[in-house]
Amino acid sequence: MWPLRLLRTYLVHSKAHYLFIYENEVQQGPFPPTVVQRMLRDGEITEAAFVWREGLAEWQPVNSVLPRLASIRQKEYLKFLGEPIPRGMTFEEAQQRLDTLVANNPAKKLALDRWDVLAKKRDELASYFERAEMKCPISDFEAVVALESIEAVHPNDFASIPSYEIARFFKAHRDHRSWEDHPATDAQKAVLRSKRIPYNGLTKKQASDLIETIYNGATEGQVRRLQFYGINCEGLTKKEACVIIDDYIATHPDAENDYQRWKMNGCPSINNSCGAPPERCSFGLGKLIQKLFQ
Repeated sequence: MWPLRLLRTYLVHSKAHYLFIYENEVQQGPFPPTVVQRMLRDGEITEAAFVWREGLAEWQPVNSVLPRLASIRQKEYLKFLGEPIPRGMTFEEAQQRLDTLVANNPAKKLALDRWDVLAKKRDELASYFERAEMKCPISDFEAVVALESIEAVHPNDFASIPSYEIARFFKAHRDHRSWEDHPATDAQKAVLRSKRIPYNGLTKKQASDLIETIYNGATEGQVRRLQFYGINCEGLTKKEACVIIDDYIATHPDAENDYQRWKMNGCPSINNSCGAPPERCSFGLGKLIQKLFQ
């Protein structure tokens, strides 16, 4: 067992390699080098960050001080190809290994390209649900299987399918819960009664959907905008509609000007030259009630 004096000396000197981080006018740390590497890999800091530790004359770019760890995506690719992943594998080592594996193997390259498309779409959906403050209705394993089935049906345009369309598919194919077919509870009926909405014969799930639409459903303004874009807005929450609108505007630079011009013209009926036919878009609560009591 070490004497306390030597142990203190060891602990002090062992932290000499701890790093301070500076990015966007914010300083953090000190952190162990392995922690800084993971922060860079996981996107908590970027390659634009600077680091400093004892012995450095000035702040240095993080990549000039520490080797970059293999990315999560690279590790997924190697695992997909059945390759071992040594601890501490760097980004360059992982990329070199991947390049070697597919260099003279067209079958592996084709399989990896397909997995890349699936993985990117999976990550897009994870981001979509996170921004919409929703939980993915199916498990991660089920999500990959579902994406594979969608890709099999739409091999040519799979990568361009919007996240909201796949999210809608996920919702429709989630596991059915036994309680959903039970009669609406007294509490649910009380809420619907207060809103003067009929509830006789409704199940718990139907009542839950109605209440969710009442309090969290997309607003009339969001519905009108989504209708103009030709996007099916049935069953969307306010937050989900907001994410879809933001994503649409980001990928369609003229969308906002076109929409404002359409509003200034008095919101004329939408035809095929501008958005989708009105019947593609549900008008929220009223449509839902009609559907339940048909």
